[in-house]
Amino acid sequence: MKIKDRIMLGVITGVIASLPGKIINNIEYRKGMTEQTYQKAASSLFVKDNQLDTLPGKIIGAVANQVLTVTAGIGTTYLLSLTGRDHAVVKGIGIGMLYWMFLEGLPSNLGLTISHKKPMTPLLSILDHIVFGATCGFVASNLGDESLFPETNNRLSSQTANQTR
Repeated sequence: MKIKDRIMLGVITGVIASLPGKIINNIEYRKGMTEQTYQKAASSLFVKDNQLDTLPGKIIGAVANQVLTVTAGIGTTYLLSLTGRDHAVVKGIGIGMLYWMFLEGLPSNLGLTISHKKPMTPLLSILDHIVFGATCGFVASNLGDESLFPETNNRLSSQTANQTR
């Protein structure tokens, strides 16, 4: 059964695509390769550092991070709707990289200092966002109904018309 609503497809895509990235990020964090999880990073926008590990801090972080992943899923869905499902993984990676630039670059341009104690943190974050974006592209293109991707339908219609002539 394919999903016919772009927003619902985007929400489901974002939720599913966030899982590999969260798992990878948690492994990186446990191994000491990165400084914090994305949940803690998202929570730190709303609560003080000493509140990050409290239940409210964890809930806020989980919600904020999930909102970001869902918006990326919706963005990926709309991008594929406009441009077609060909190269969906590459298009998803583009969305993932855009979010990485937004999340890493925007705070410093707003005067917020992001100093990483571990030099691998930004590099691993790029890789995590590549995995996330690729998964978004793959999931959206596979769960979405044909009617959401008009370029695909037009190509199929043209091929069918040519074959019947």
